[in-house]
Amino acid sequence: MRLVVDTTIIISALIKREAASSRAILELDHDYYSIDALIREVHTHLPEIWENSQLDPYEFIDVFLGMLRKMKIASLSLIPKAQREKAREIIERRDPKDEPFVALMLTIGAE
Repeated sequence: MRLVVDTTIIISALIKREAASSRAILELDHDYYSIDALIREVHTHLPEIWENSQLDPYEFIDVFLGMLRKMKIASLSLIPKAQREKAREIIERRDPKDEPFVALMLTIGAE
């Protein structure tokens, strides 16, 4: 199964008390994908995420890099314009930040 992971899932897996069970999702036998914007967004909020993670710096890096190793990261610029436009129609005004993830889903045929 192909699954697109958005930023919220990654951040939740790092900061929730149930982080271990959240991270377990990424241990299932699926193909995981995300977009490069995920890394930029995590970087932007890194101090807050790390503080809330209750992990020491080495554990935090190990967990985050472990999650990234499980994913194929796509560049938003490589997603066809038609897919981005279709994603915009699907999302409408609900959450424009999700458009790139929906566009990636359409591009790779994710569930």
